[in-house]
Amino acid sequence: MFSIVRATRVAGVICLLILSTSLAAAPLLYEFNSPLYDGTPHKVTVYQQEDFAVGVHNPADRPALNEVEDGPPQLVGQGPAFAAADALAGRLLKGQRLTRWYFRIPEREALEIGKRYSEVIEPPGPREEPFQRRWWIENFDVAWRDGDDDRRVAGQSADHVIVEITYDYYWLDAGEDSPERETVESRRDFWFAGAHSFSPLQLLPHRIVNDSRFVHFGSRGAPRVNDHVYQQLLPRLREAGMLVRTRIDRPTDPAVIALQRIEQDREIDIDRYRDWPRVPESREDGVVGALMMSEMVGDVRSENPASELRLPTGPEPRTFPAAASFQVTDRGDLAIALSFEAEDGADGLLLLLRAHHGKPAPGDYASGPILGREAMQAMRTEELLAYAEAFQAYGVFEDSEGNITTYTSLGQGTVEVTASEQQRIAGVFDIEVEAVELYGDGGAETRRVRGQFDADRPLEGRMMSPVSQILRMKAR
Repeated sequence: MFSIVRATRVAGVICLLILSTSLAAAPLLYEFNSPLYDGTPHKVTVYQQEDFAVGVHNPADRPALNEVEDGPPQLVGQGPAFAAADALAGRLLKGQRLTRWYFRIPEREALEIGKRYSEVIEPPGPREEPFQRRWWIENFDVAWRDGDDDRRVAGQSADHVIVEITYDYYWLDAGEDSPERETVESRRDFWFAGAHSFSPLQLLPHRIVNDSRFVHFGSRGAPRVNDHVYQQLLPRLREAGMLVRTRIDRPTDPAVIALQRIEQDREIDIDRYRDWPRVPESREDGVVGALMMSEMVGDVRSENPASELRLPTGPEPRTFPAAASFQVTDRGDLAIALSFEAEDGADGLLLLLRAHHGKPAPGDYASGPILGREAMQAMRTEELLAYAEAFQAYGVFEDSEGNITTYTSLGQGTVEVTASEQQRIAGVFDIEVEAVELYGDGGAETRRVRGQFDADRPLEGRMMSPVSQILRMKAR
């Protein structure tokens, strides 16, 4: 079977991952209390090993280590999944589940001071109906200064630092003539242990459950403001070392997040989490679509492959003999699958899809971009039917090291159908695609896939076209 579908979930637990080139060389196991999580005592346990770390969220009374008979203990937990990587500017990644785990790379637009932003304010709020709000930030300032309360935290010598944030938040609600202003002031007291290195996972206990912000400095303009504060602070955080204590002032009583314990040279099994793919947020629809399509397709390999697939898998494209199969659903969705397994262990799949219009007659057809469901729902029926005339392409390639690249068609390319019979379809294609590498920093490039197909076998698996689903909804 196509190896992209392999996946492992450990004890039903979502774990946290960080890749970094600046983590301490000696393995570290450490634990924080997490008082903001959901009002009940929780903890965050983190394990760092050279350039890699894993952390889990648990109730305070639940062990985070699971002893096994034939190997080192495993880190187990419950709660949200997050990752981070120095190569990704210290951004936290959120774990997601398909049939395998992957990490979503956030790509929020950077905050620009003075720029007008727009958002819809939903009830409950100042009005009973949703309304549009425009807002912007002025006079933004981040101050970092030494405090006077150095102390020892869990046996670590820690330096006190005070961080103060101030900014003016302006907003103008729909129907109002003049903007309002609020000055936001926020202070955090941090303690850093310079003997160990900073990791974004040390900020994980700062998250409030179901809140996308992991370090909260002000409700106005969040989460964009909070991301901006974090990026401003990140160079200083890395210089300061391990964040071992935080005091957060609140109207009732201050919340204190502190390192509870730390161990060195502890061996724990975390290798299973090293290879989770990383998917840029803006490309998630296409990438996840490619992964889902590959998982819906059965084994289409053949001992005598009659088709050919040329994929841009590195500096030079590679050509693979491929087996091909096809199906036309009762909704008129055509799917042509080309699959291969190379001698070096690499394997891949390319799906050519054409929705609603059934099996095409011989001739030339365009390839088109893959649109999200929202964009298709916004189309008129005639526009959606015209969009469905073009072929779309989804591809997945996994090299011999397990690194995954997905391919999704863009707006340029052609598919020539040279034969269209009851039990066979054949043709050639040359399609511009966006290739996303689901390892490293999740980088994307525009490339081309080329090949020829001669499919005379039925395609296993039930293919479902979003276009046909939306057309059926519009017809009701």
